[in-house]
Amino acid sequence: MKMNPRLVMVTLIVMMTGVGACHNSPADRKQTADDFLPPPELIAANVRDTDISVDVRLQEVAVDREPSQDDIYGEWKITAEVLKTFKGNVKPGQTVTYFWRFEQGIKAPQPGSRHLASLKLLPDRPGAAAYVVPDNGYHFPYDEKLEETFKRASESQK
Repeated sequence: MKMNPRLVMVTLIVMMTGVGACHNSPADRKQTADDFLPPPELIAANVRDTDISVDVRLQEVAVDREPSQDDIYGEWKITAEVLKTFKGNVKPGQTVTYFWRFEQGIKAPQPGSRHLASLKLLPDRPGAAAYVVPDNGYHFPYDEKLEETFKRASESQK
């Protein structure tokens, strides 16, 4: 049986291209923090548009409002110690309280974990000053590269 050389060539090209594409697929690549972080210019805009940008260690995480059948979003009340301040009038060692909306089924961050966050002051909350992670805010698990991005963003606005 004689094979058409052109068909053999096309078949080989398709096979090699397919194998290469499968080998280099995103599923084969180890994900890094860069895969989940917005570009530096968005973080800079966020730092500019929020009241404080901080490195914090979470002390308490409680559900302030549970998701419901009518609203799939709940809200955590978080108390955290400020470790570093990139922007704002809070100082390292100070405790801040803030609220963070979450979608039903999302696991709460753990007390003791470290995070980088940009927050807005909530003037209408009774009691001590409270903040919120706004829609244009960020709250990330601590990452050294991201910390450098926060530093550069705050320094560029001075």
